Amino acid sequence: MSLDAKFLAADRFQDAEVRLTLTGPHDIFRFAINMLRSQVEFCEAGIKVLAQLRDSMGADRFDPMGRSMLGIETFEKYLGHGYFTRSEEEL
Repeated sequence: MSLDAKFLAADRFQDAEVRLTLTGPHDIFRFAINMLRSQVEFCEAGIKVLAQLRDSMGADRFDPMGRSMLGIETFEKYLGHGYFTRSEEEL
């Protein structure tokens, strides 16, 4: 996995933050898919990332990658739940 993690300490004017940089569609996909199993806020972020990745790659490239990484049945289940499409507010 190509992952760079950086912790930025808090100061008087802002909270601490963590920045993750993932490189490549496979690593982004794996990270975002695992976010779907987390708390609601992380799950929503994972769905946004997956939808944006699919838009960026195009369904013709994203869908075969997703089927390959998740298996056909799991991918189709997630696709049916709308995990790879943007919500109306985002369009």
